Amino acid sequence: MRLHQIFAISICWATVLLTSCEALLKVPIPGCTDLHSFNYDPEATESDGNCLKMYGCTGYQGGYANSGHISTSIGNAYVDGLLQEEIGYQRAFFQQVPAQLLILFEPSAELANCYANAQGELLVGYHFFQKHIGQYNELAVAGVMAHEYGHRVQFQHFQQGKWLNDYAGKFQVELEADAFSGLYMALAKGAYWSEMEPYFQATFDAGDYMYNSRDHHGTPQQRMACAHLGVTAAAAILNGQLGTQYGDIHQYFMQEIRNRIAPRSEEAPALASALPEIPLPRLTYTQRQAYFPHE
Repeated sequence: MRLHQIFAISICWATVLLTSCEALLKVPIPGCTDLHSFNYDPEATESDGNCLKMYGCTGYQGGYANSGHISTSIGNAYVDGLLQEEIGYQRAFFQQVPAQLLILFEPSAELANCYANAQGELLVGYHFFQKHIGQYNELAVAGVMAHEYGHRVQFQHFQQGKWLNDYAGKFQVELEADAFSGLYMALAKGAYWSEMEPYFQATFDAGDYMYNSRDHHGTPQQRMACAHLGVTAAAAILNGQLGTQYGDIHQYFMQEIRNRIAPRSEEAPALASALPEIPLPRLTYTQRQAYFPHE
């Protein structure tokens, strides 16, 4: 064997031994390796099974790497004013259910979200706001905020020991929040279904087909149908066919979700134009206030 061949083989074996030693010396770093978890650890090399998943808009947990930080201002006085005005209208509509508006600065646009929690907070994400204003408009932002306020209504009743066993899964909790949002848009905003295109397009786009995931919020068709259900409920309230107490509205929503909307997603209309216009009497805001939901 020639000298240069022996030298090459020696280098090869040295490289193999060094690589093997490095592999042996590299100690696994346990932690959360899921980027879409609140406690994601970029230095972790091995999952420890304790990831705090972001399960949609009711799952916010603060104090972790992906929690972002919270403020009372979005950094723009004009936008702050718009958001404060909107939350004021929603507080007046969802009577006896408090909510404090906070701004969530998410770690990245990829993690954009809008949350409600059981502690009485409604967190509007900075990246969420930028996305919805850019892709839709202010009406879509108001609709998502009303969806979150619908969760606040649910949380308050959960804390009272009510409604807890009324849902077949978390996706039905989300679908009812869509219905509360549609109710707000029709009854507080006084908008016809045909006037809500940016809102219902945002609702449709938020749907998914992840049936086996805890992140599942309902299909696009189901979410659209539930927003429409809220408008239908507004018409029923104004026509004296449905009570204005939260319990009456919840019972109506859940009956429709369980029996008509959720079990038969393949039959739900795929386009907003397939959902019929619902006649609503043209009333002033002051006149509509008499029909706002309450305990």
